[in-house]
Amino acid sequence: MAEKLNPDGWLDLRLYHAVFVEHITSDIKFCLENKRMVAGAQLLMSAIDVASGIERPRDKLDTTRDDFISWADRYLTLSGPEYTLRGVDLYAARCGLLHGYTAQAKLISQGKAVMLGWLDDMMPPVRANEDQSLVLASLAALFVAFNHGLADSISRINRNEELAALVNERMAFMFQASELDADLKTSLRQTAEDWRETLRANETLAK
Repeated sequence: MAEKLNPDGWLDLRLYHAVFVEHITSDIKFCLENKRMVAGAQLLMSAIDVASGIERPRDKLDTTRDDFISWADRYLTLSGPEYTLRGVDLYAARCGLLHGYTAQAKLISQGKAVMLGWLDDMMPPVRANEDQSLVLASLAALFVAFNHGLADSISRINRNEELAALVNERMAFMFQASELDADLKTSLRQTAEDWRETLRANETLAK
């Protein structure tokens, strides 16, 4: 058995914090706090994509619709008096937001999902009209639900040595922002200046 990476398990919590806390959820929080609701919704749908894909089997190259829906059904709970959001509803919202900047999606036209509209914050966090042709959801409440679901998912991964090792490998390749080395900054600035000089010389020759 490999040595644990934290007191409770095998997940690289430093890497998890760098990817999911400092970047993914912090970016969503920034959008919501600054009332950039559509951007926040897009990032939240992408976050579900990432969370649902990190524990897929090693030989499975891509995250699928079923992965997204299954993760959302398992870990995300958001309800109101008339309706409870389902994973398929969120997947349809994801498709519309990311591919068309719209609330419409094929799954909705096929009658397999409901159309979602987003509000900042409201209680109850989900409301629906009588025929459930439109469901309104609180983006703030969904973000809270996502954070709870992510915590539950990560806790389960952390307790599984083999799964944690796989997730650690995947997180190591995820985007992180960091300061460039001073020498590299200088080199890049010089390269940019050389490129501008080349462009100016070519413009002069063209004249």
